[in-house]
Amino acid sequence: MRYTTVIDIALPRREVIALLDDPTNLPHWQPELLSFETVEGKTGIPGAKTILRYNLNGQQIEMIETILRRRLPSEFSASYETRDVKNWVVNRFYEEGPWATRWESSNLLKCSGLMMLQSPILRSVFRRQTQLYMRLFKAFAEQKNTTSAP
Repeated sequence: MRYTTVIDIALPRREVIALLDDPTNLPHWQPELLSFETVEGKTGIPGAKTILRYNLNGQQIEMIETILRRRLPSEFSASYETRDVKNWVVNRFYEEGPWATRWESSNLLKCSGLMMLQSPILRSVFRRQTQLYMRLFKAFAEQKNTTSAP
């Protein structure tokens, strides 16, 4: 399953990247996140593995993030793996002017086991969750706005 979501953020790309690249900001835009812990490599660098723990609808979910590519400020790619689901994500960031950034998130989901039976439903669930997190990040980033527009 593939899907792409896009959002425009009213901040320069360098500021968007600075906020996204700081893992201590995760709880500001991923409210279900309980904890994160880098268990291999250096945080944010290709090859690094981080355990992310979430409480989603009363269920504790643990996933492994593996950083695949880091070409900031234009691209950041990672995989996210839980039992029966693997999601490869390519995030691209485009300057849409001096005070605007377009964030495009392309996702490829592979399901196995019981999740494979639910895959037609899961596409819309995952897409909505991605869109929600992008909207929450946008609100956090624009509220945080560290510089003033001219």
